[in-house]
Amino acid sequence: MKHSDLHEPLLSIIIVTFNASQFLPRTLNSLMSQKVINNNDVEVVVVDGGSTDGTLELVKKSSLVSHFISERDDGIYDAMNKGAQLATGRWLHFLNAGDSFTDPECLRLLLLGLESADRFRVPWAISGARNLGGDKGLVRRIPSLPHIWWRHAYGLQPHCHQATWFKRTTFLDSGAHSLRFQTADDFDVIVRFGMLARPFVIEQVLIDYLGGGISELTSALIPSLQHQVRAERFQLGPLGRLLDKQVGRALSSVTRARIVAGRIKSKI
Repeated sequence: MKHSDLHEPLLSIIIVTFNASQFLPRTLNSLMSQKVINNNDVEVVVVDGGSTDGTLELVKKSSLVSHFISERDDGIYDAMNKGAQLATGRWLHFLNAGDSFTDPECLRLLLLGLESADRFRVPWAISGARNLGGDKGLVRRIPSLPHIWWRHAYGLQPHCHQATWFKRTTFLDSGAHSLRFQTADDFDVIVRFGMLARPFVIEQVLIDYLGGGISELTSALIPSLQHQVRAERFQLGPLGRLLDKQVGRALSSVTRARIVAGRIKSKI
């Protein structure tokens, strides 16, 4: 998936890693298996946080990687922003080590979708996704389609960041990941893009999200972080902030109950 400096790829896939030698092969193998019409349409960027476990050797051996850096960063979203600065594609796709495409046809379908989004001048696109459940291995479809922006904004139907694609120029011009909302920075960027336009929707499930990451480990903090995002992005006053916090807490309880119910149903 190398490209000439004179060619602007359609898509930059940015993989962020840190001591991820256990998970990175899954992501790289998934990319290698993809059936694409024109490999010059895609570049792969790896941004590593200074791994010491063999991750760097895996990256150096891969013929897929177009750009690669390894240095200390200020967390996962800072690494993603570095990747966005390195990228040259019209569209950005952020993956963590261990995330993958669902099957070998997905990248081809994605590129067709992004070309359509370009024609309609839509600055972001989404698709269906599955959560692989991390160490628990409980696979479930993430209920984020049909996409309803206000449901994402209130945590009822949060969209999968790995199944979201952003126009690079719009992403960078809008401030990229803000780094102000801890593990809710991905939630924030989707809220912001939703305020710009409705997304172009690719109905198929294209992405398998590994799960078990930091946002799930710190899930108790999510409602308050989402409230901070809404308070800033919606420019809420004191009364609005109070009402939003109360509504957000109530809705987060509903979301947790739905997730638990879904897990129980999956085990039956």
